[in-house]
Amino acid sequence: MIENIQSHSADEYEEAPQPKRKRRKNPLDNEANKKLHGKLMDWWIQARDHESSNRIEQALDADFKDGLQWSQEDADELRSRGQAPLVYNKIKPAIDWVLGTEKRSRMDFAVYARRSEDTDVAETKTSVLKYLSDVNKTPFHRSRAFDDAVTVGVGWLEDGVRGDSTDDPLFSRYESWRNIWYDPLSVERDMSDARFIFRSKFIDLDIAKAMFPDRKRTLDSAAKASSFYGDVDSEEDTVATYYGREGFAGGLLYQAGKGYASSEPNRQRERVRLIECWYREPTPVRVVRGEMFHGAEYEDDNDEMNEAIENEYASVYDAIVMKVNLCIMTEDALLFKDASPYRHNEFPFTPIWAYRRGRDNSPYGIVRNIRDPQENLNKRMSKALHILSSNQIIAEEDAATDWDEIRDEAARPDGILLLDGRKDARFELVNDKALAQQHVNLMEIDARMIQDVSGVTDENLGKPSNATSGRAVTARQEQGSVLTSELFDNLRYAFQLQGEKQLSLIEQYYDHTKVIRIVGDNGQPEYLNVNQPEIDPITGQLRIMNDITSTKGDFIVDESEYRATQRRAMFDMFAELLKTMDPETSMQLLDLMFEYSDLPGREEIVSRIRKLNGQSDPKKQNDPEEIQRMEQQAQEEQMMKEFERRRIELEIEKLQADVSKTLADVEKVKADAVNTNVNSLYTSIQTGTEIALTPTSAMLGDTVATSAGFIDKNPPPLFNAPDKPVLPPMSRQERTIIQKKAGLDSDNDGNPLTADKASDLKLREAQSKAAAKPVPTGKTGGTGRSKGVLKKGSTAQQK
Repeated sequence: MIENIQSHSADEYEEAPQPKRKRRKNPLDNEANKKLHGKLMDWWIQARDHESSNRIEQALDADFKDGLQWSQEDADELRSRGQAPLVYNKIKPAIDWVLGTEKRSRMDFAVYARRSEDTDVAETKTSVLKYLSDVNKTPFHRSRAFDDAVTVGVGWLEDGVRGDSTDDPLFSRYESWRNIWYDPLSVERDMSDARFIFRSKFIDLDIAKAMFPDRKRTLDSAAKASSFYGDVDSEEDTVATYYGREGFAGGLLYQAGKGYASSEPNRQRERVRLIECWYREPTPVRVVRGEMFHGAEYEDDNDEMNEAIENEYASVYDAIVMKVNLCIMTEDALLFKDASPYRHNEFPFTPIWAYRRGRDNSPYGIVRNIRDPQENLNKRMSKALHILSSNQIIAEEDAATDWDEIRDEAARPDGILLLDGRKDARFELVNDKALAQQHVNLMEIDARMIQDVSGVTDENLGKPSNATSGRAVTARQEQGSVLTSELFDNLRYAFQLQGEKQLSLIEQYYDHTKVIRIVGDNGQPEYLNVNQPEIDPITGQLRIMNDITSTKGDFIVDESEYRATQRRAMFDMFAELLKTMDPETSMQLLDLMFEYSDLPGREEIVSRIRKLNGQSDPKKQNDPEEIQRMEQQAQEEQMMKEFERRRIELEIEKLQADVSKTLADVEKVKADAVNTNVNSLYTSIQTGTEIALTPTSAMLGDTVATSAGFIDKNPPPLFNAPDKPVLPPMSRQERTIIQKKAGLDSDNDGNPLTADKASDLKLREAQSKAAAKPVPTGKTGGTGRSKGVLKKGSTAQQK
C-alpha cells in the first residue's frame, strides 16, 4: 500500500513561502493525530520487542536452509586446527520436497452463488478470479510465501488495489516475512482478533517525497536519522554478532532495504524507513440484517440495498464494529491517515502459517527442530574427515632433529619419515581409524533424525532404502505425507482467506465494462464480457450483462485439487479396485478415478467420460442448464425404457404366435397321418379282397412291384419246413389216460394252464407217440371213440 498512495503534483497543505504570511500547520500534526501516532508507535515497539527473539531464530532457520550453518567462531576454530568447516545440507532436500509437492498440487477454486438466480454471475466471477490469477501470477507468489512458511514459520500474501490506472486495478503478490510485524496478542490464524499489522520498508527519499509532497521536511529528518551504517535492527544486530562474518552486517542492510552506505558523499543513497500500519478501531456503524446484504455496512447510495429495506426484506440496526484503518508514518510523525478503502473490512495481508509455538504463538517452520542434528552432522563429518586425513606422532624429543619436516612428511599420504635422532628413542605414528568410524555412525543417526522430524523420508525423495516391498515403500511415503499434512492444511486455509478477499475486491472495484481473456486447460483463449450494457429484447430496457458488482458470492477452494500425494494414492487405489470389477461397473466409476489424477486436461477427460456414461457433474447440480440437461436425459431414458418394454412385449407376442402356429401344424400333421393310415388300410382291404377273388393277381403284383424296386421285408423261406403234426386238444380224461400210460405224474387239477412246461412237454410227446400208432379195429361207441382215441374229424375233436 505504501507505493500505491497517489502522488500529488501540488502541495495540498504547504503553500509557497510568502514574505509576510505564516505557514499553515498540517492537520496530521494536530494533537489528536500526534496522540494517535504515539499509540501506534507503542504498538510498533511492543510488536518488535515481542517478536525479536523469535525473528532471530527465523533468520537462522532461513540461513540453515541456504547452507549458512557455521558460526564465524566455530569456523575460525576449525581452520586453526586444520579442519574444513564442511556443510552437508540435509535440510534443503527436505524443504524442496515439500515445496515441490505444493507446486505439483496447486489448488483450484470456484465461486458459488448465494441465490439460485445468480448462478451465471457466480460462474462469471470464477472466470474473473482466474483471469486475475493469470495476470498477477498469483500461484507463483503463493508458492513463494509457502516457502517462507515452511522455512521460518510464516509467509505473507497481499491483495489490494493499484494506484496505476494503466494496469489492472487489482493485484495479488508476495510480501517478505522480514517486513511484517503483527499483534503479539492475536491467537487466531485468520488474524480476526489482531488489533494491528505493521509493514516496514526502506525506500529512496526522492520517491517518498513524490508520494507525500506535503511532508518533505518530515521525510528529510527521518532519512538523516536512518542513513548511517550502524542503524541495524536488534534482531539483525544479534544475527550479525552470531555469525561475525565480514560483510554480513552489510548484507543485512541490503536485505532490510537500506542499501549501500558509503563514507563518500557522492556515493550515498538516501533512503527513509516508512511504517505502514493497518489497525482496527471500534466504530459505531449502521449494519444491514437480512437478504444478501446481511452483515454489510449500510450504504446510502446503494439502490438495491435501499429497495430491499423498503420492501422489508432487510433491516438496519446500529452496532459497534471494529473498522480497519490505515496510517503511514515515520518514527517521528504521520504521513497519511484514512479508513480502509476495502469493503471486506479485513487486513490486506493473509498469513500462511506452518507451526506455532504453544507458549507464545510464535511461528516456526520445519527447519527449527532439525537445526541441531544438522549442525551436529556437519561437525561429525568434518571431524571424521580430519581424523582420516591426519596422523598423530608420539615420540621422545631426541628421536629426530627436524620436527617440522617430520610433521610435513607424516601429513602426506606418501611421506617418508627419516629419524636422525637417538635410535632407542620412542617414536609412534597414530591414526585412529576406528574413531572416525564412530563419528560416521553418529552422523548417520543425525541424518535419520532429520528425516524423522521433517517427515521427508528416502522413499519420498525417490532414494533406495531398506523398505523392500511395495507395500512398505507406500507406507513410508504415506508417513511423510501425514507428517507434513498440517503444512498443506494451513496452505489451503490461507488460500480460502485470500480468495474471499479477492472476491470481495472484484465485487467492489470491477464496476466498469471490461473484456477479459481466459486461457483454458487446452491452451485456447476464451473472451468474456463483464458489466456489458445491452438492450433487453423482451422489455426493451437497458440491462447490464454479467454485472458482478450487484451480487455477492462465496469463494470455495476445490478440495479435489488438494494434496497431490493423497490424490495420487487414491488414483492408484481406484485403478487397482477397478481391475477387480466387471467392465460395466468400472466404466461407471471411471470418472471418479480420473478426478484423482494429475493428468493435464483432467477436467476435459472427466467431462467426456461423463458424457459417454450419461452422468452429471456434481459441482453443477444447481446449474439451470445442467438441470435442464438432466431432465432431458431423464425423458430420453424414460422413452428408451418404454421402447424397450414395448419391444419385449412384441417379441413375446411373436413367440406366442409362433408357438400357436407350430401347435396347429402338429395337429394338421397328426390329422394327415390318420387320414393317410385310413386310406392305406382301405386300399389294403381292397387289395386283399381282389387277391382273394383272383389269386393269380398276387403273383402279378409281386412281379410288378419287384420290377419297380420293391423289396419284400418278409420273403418266403428257400426250403419249406416239414409240417409238424397238429395235435388235437385233450380232454381231462384223455390227459389222465396218457399220463398213466407214459408213467407221468398228474398235476392233480388237470388244468393245462397250471401245468409246468416240463410235464406238458412230456405229455405232448406221449400224445404224439400215441397218435403215431395205428388205430386198432373194434367196436365203437355211440360217441365215436375207440379205446380213448378220438377219430379225426369227430365232434369232440372239433370242440
